[in-house]
Amino acid sequence: MFVKEEEGEERDYVLEATEYLEKHSLQTSPEIAQAIGASKSKVENEALKARPDLFDSITGEGAKAAGRSPRAVLWLLVSGSRPVRPVDESEGGA
Repeated sequence: MFVKEEEGEERDYVLEATEYLEKHSLQTSPEIAQAIGASKSKVENEALKARPDLFDSITGEGAKAAGRSPRAVLWLLVSGSRPVRPVDESEGGA
């Protein structure tokens, strides 16, 4: 269960959600948030909805076909997507 994130904590929700969905596709935003220890609103607003080039969702008949409620919004990675990490200068970047 999500309790509270630390104030000022810098996290890459896009990367964390991507890594989770690579292993567990078709999850709801509360399921993703709980798995990575973040708030649902952070996961939705800073990752899933903010990056439609990386994340897609299904609902209705698609969710029902996946064995979930047709009202569920299930998230998955856009085929072939992967966020690009900035090069860290300490790792030999420019």
